[in-house]
Amino acid sequence: MTIIIYFPKYGYASGRHPQIANLEKYNVPGCLDYLFSACNKQNHQVKVIDANFSKLDIDFFLKSDLIFISSTTNSFTNTLNFIQELNGKNYKGNIFVGGSHPSLNLGKRDFLLPYFHNVHYIKTDKDILSDKGIFHWVTDTNRVCSNFSSSAIKDSFSETELDLSWRKNTYSKEITGNTIIRNVLVTSIGCEKACSFCGNPAMYKLAFKSEKSIENTLIQYKEAGIKRVYIPDMNFLSKPSHTKMVCSLLKKYGFEWSMQTCIEDIKKNKNILSYLKEHGLIAFLVGVENPVSKTLDKKVTLHDIESIIKESRQSGLWIILSYIVGLNDVSLSADFKLLRHIRSIIDNKDIQPRFEAIDLQVNLFTPYRPLSDITYIAYNSYTKESLSKDLFNSSKGNNNDYILSDIPYEFWGLFPINISNIESLTNKIILCDITYYLIYNNWLEKYLEIREKYISLLQSKYNEFSSYIPDFNKSVEMFGFDQKPTLK
Repeated sequence: MTIIIYFPKYGYASGRHPQIANLEKYNVPGCLDYLFSACNKQNHQVKVIDANFSKLDIDFFLKSDLIFISSTTNSFTNTLNFIQELNGKNYKGNIFVGGSHPSLNLGKRDFLLPYFHNVHYIKTDKDILSDKGIFHWVTDTNRVCSNFSSSAIKDSFSETELDLSWRKNTYSKEITGNTIIRNVLVTSIGCEKACSFCGNPAMYKLAFKSEKSIENTLIQYKEAGIKRVYIPDMNFLSKPSHTKMVCSLLKKYGFEWSMQTCIEDIKKNKNILSYLKEHGLIAFLVGVENPVSKTLDKKVTLHDIESIIKESRQSGLWIILSYIVGLNDVSLSADFKLLRHIRSIIDNKDIQPRFEAIDLQVNLFTPYRPLSDITYIAYNSYTKESLSKDLFNSSKGNNNDYILSDIPYEFWGLFPINISNIESLTNKIILCDITYYLIYNNWLEKYLEIREKYISLLQSKYNEFSSYIPDFNKSVEMFGFDQKPTLK
């Protein structure tokens, strides 16, 4: 059987991430390793295509019997476009669409996953780590492709040894050009926390890879001439014995590496940064999120953040800080205070090397996973009377949240798609404006271009919102500036 594993092109990249938009740096999607390894074990003819680099004509895909698509939220629009193009060519094979977006939306957000002939939306089962196997998939019809047996992929997540041979073709120098390809080393999966902006807790149980499995991956990387890896695990520092085991392997095989982690894990592990550097760490992203939020309960202060910055600089490590504004339990004034704190990091001359805006991620809260207190609405399926009653006349104490589900995915994470009342819509747009004015001024022109598209779309779908959408300059004035912003 001929199988194509397809990773769609990212649908958007905001102005503050030009290195992503221009493909200067690119993280290899780890899901492709597992899909290829599972298919290749059964001796199928397998081809892996990453649409962020591929320019293959649609006719190439028509020759396959089966297509696996792994879709994130920001590539889901292009996933749908790809499927529509296949259907337009009368594709005869089966299409299985999985990945983080369908996994989170299957069941609770059925209307967000449009129906297509021969397309099966599948989810990563929460028992992914059990004896049922890595790809114990549940489809909307409980069917799996009759020619795709699960008997050859019974290994648990912890013990699976991946086959990375596909990468040399998919990411050859001829294909990727000058893009810096960052190779991912997944050593654990899942998360013990329950942040509503993250899908990990909703999809996976917490588990850690075995030493043998990790070493197998590192050996393949070494043989391929790869010298640096990226560890995306959110729980990499939560289990000291696992951290030490992985660090020992990385040092044994001479790898430089980067990681992401939670700020609490650094705070409670004294001197951990110097230890990690001794074992090859060169850079890390730390999730600060929002210290004020009681929902997140970060148990850190602004002083803790400053201390970790200083420690990382003293250790010679590059640090990227990731924040979130617009959380439902954080006031607009508290978010303003956080934004001023972030700006003070950029302006602090005592921090050397100096921080630049690109080293700071400030994201707008977007609930990517289903929550019991969120209602999903689209104007064409929600009466004007109900919309007015719930959003315009609700009290400030309203804890319900509403997803404007007909806002395209290209705006998710950059502009508000969830609101609890009309005041929250105004406040969230103000936060977006101030974030770019204060933190990402260098990309303000691009932001204003995207903002105009978003506002036009919002007004066309929800005309009642028009008078509640703030003018950009009004947002700036509200924050406390008395002059119009200048574009740099």
